[in-house]
Amino acid sequence: MIKYNSLKSAAIVALMAGSLNSAIASDKNHSLFIEAAMVDIDQEYGDTNFLGSDKGVLPGLGYAYKIELAHQYFIKPGLVVNFSDIEIKDTDGTSDSSKFSSMHSIYADFGKKLNNNFSAYATLGFTKATLQRDEPSSSYSSSATDSGATIGLGFTYHVHKNIDLDLKYQTTDIAFRLKDDSTKFNTSIDALKLSAAYKF
Repeated sequence: MIKYNSLKSAAIVALMAGSLNSAIASDKNHSLFIEAAMVDIDQEYGDTNFLGSDKGVLPGLGYAYKIELAHQYFIKPGLVVNFSDIEIKDTDGTSDSSKFSSMHSIYADFGKKLNNNFSAYATLGFTKATLQRDEPSSSYSSSATDSGATIGLGFTYHVHKNIDLDLKYQTTDIAFRLKDDSTKFNTSIDALKLSAAYKF
């Protein structure tokens, strides 16, 4: 009887594991996506000295994994790399400028599936970016890599079982501290992101 019960329990566990693996596979929780981020970057030297601003469109590549919870809620951690060549010219009439290279973000979306076509979510994460500061007026050049908190809101349109379209607004604040300069370059990055994801 003990051997029979053990075999029965093993069979039930195996069946449950198989069902779980099948559910995970069928839910297509992995996704690869491409995005276009329309960004508006403002920069201040210290707390009050406005340096300048610029706008641009940054392409990006990313990966996310969706964890489904009860009552249609979900958590979707992910990462994305945006490629940047935005350069902010100072407004004081000199040729001094700040240039931003690629930005790396790690985040998690906390949301709910509203119906078969739409989901809504909030985003929380961190973004790391590199600032190259060039000041020909004083023969100064330096760079810094720093990170800051990212928050945002977004909507997903489920086009097909394998395809999602996503619209997200997010904002990031990064305080860059350059070498040999104790004053921070406070940078605000507002972004409207449109992305297309392939789920598998």
